[in-house]
Amino acid sequence: MSDPIVTRWLPEGPLSEALAQDFAQKNAGPSATAVAVIERESGQLVGHIVFHPWVVHATHVIGWAISSDHQGRGYATEAARALMDFAFGALRCHRVIATCQPENVASWRVMEKLGMRREAHFRQALYQETGQWWDEYFYALLADEHLAASSQTPSISKG
Repeated sequence: MSDPIVTRWLPEGPLSEALAQDFAQKNAGPSATAVAVIERESGQLVGHIVFHPWVVHATHVIGWAISSDHQGRGYATEAARALMDFAFGALRCHRVIATCQPENVASWRVMEKLGMRREAHFRQALYQETGQWWDEYFYALLADEHLAASSQTPSISKG
């Protein structure tokens, strides 16, 4: 979270070491709003997925931050897909949403790989301390859409 490449799309920008440690501690307990993304082979932390309730009933927000050394390898898609299975299964969410800036092509491509659809392009919706206003894309996926997509995914049997 201190890497400017990773945080360039986040409104809060790069975090100091103290703020990054605070974020990690806050998300290590039962009230966590983020999930660690760990590389299977090495056990290395490569990023996190933010996941928390939104203001609308049965709706959760999902987002991701992956270290610049590990971007483009499918970590965000794989981790977000697992979390969406949990959201629509165990949590019985009606809807999962995600947002990003239009220039953050990698992020909105992940959203589209997850089956999410772009519902809005909000113009100058996020104010930055620099005095700039950022546009924002708004994506969503409904439970029945997730179920339909999941039932079309061929299962892989091992053995």
